[in-house]
Amino acid sequence: MSRSLNFLLQHYQKTHDKVIQLYSLFEDADTSELLRIQEELTKYTKELLELAEIQFEQCGTLERHLRFLNYYLIRGDKEGCSSDINDILFYDLPATLRIIIAKNSTQSDIDERLREAVLPLIDGGHHDSAIRKTFVILTERLRRAFGVVDEIDGEDLINLVFGKGGNISINLENSKKTGA
Repeated sequence: MSRSLNFLLQHYQKTHDKVIQLYSLFEDADTSELLRIQEELTKYTKELLELAEIQFEQCGTLERHLRFLNYYLIRGDKEGCSSDINDILFYDLPATLRIIIAKNSTQSDIDERLREAVLPLIDGGHHDSAIRKTFVILTERLRRAFGVVDEIDGEDLINLVFGKGGNISINLENSKKTGA
C-alpha cells in the first residue's frame, strides 16, 4: 500500500538530516565516526525507498555514492569520498524527493478525499479512526448519489440502496444488488 506524502516526507527529512550531519561533521570527525553516520544514512535511505516503493536506479547515482562513501571511510580515506557526500546532498537526495513527490501526486488508485482523510490516520496507527472516517465519507456519498434525505446509515442505508426491496431504482439485477 502506498504511503501518504506527508508520511514519506517525514522519512525523507530524517534521511536528509543524517546527510546534513555527515556533511557538517566531515572535516572535523574521524573516519570511524563518519562511517557510523554513513551506515545510519544507508539504513534510512533504504527504509525511505522501500516505503516510497521506488528503486535506487530512480534516484540518480545515490546507491553508487553511498557505496563509495562506505568504501573510502572503511579505509580511512576521507578525501576519497568528499565529493560523494556533496553529490548525495545536492543531487541524489533532491532527485529522490522529486520522484517521491511526482509518484504521490499522480497517485490515482485511491479516491483523493479518502486518501487525504484516511491515510494520515493509517500512517499514525489510528486504524479504528481511519475505518470510522471511511464510513462517514462513504455514507455521505451514498446519500448524495442516491438522493437519500433520511439520516439513516449503516445497514438501513445499504438495504435502502442495494436491498432486494429497496425503494431506490438503480440499474442492477437483484442478485448483483445483494451481492448474491
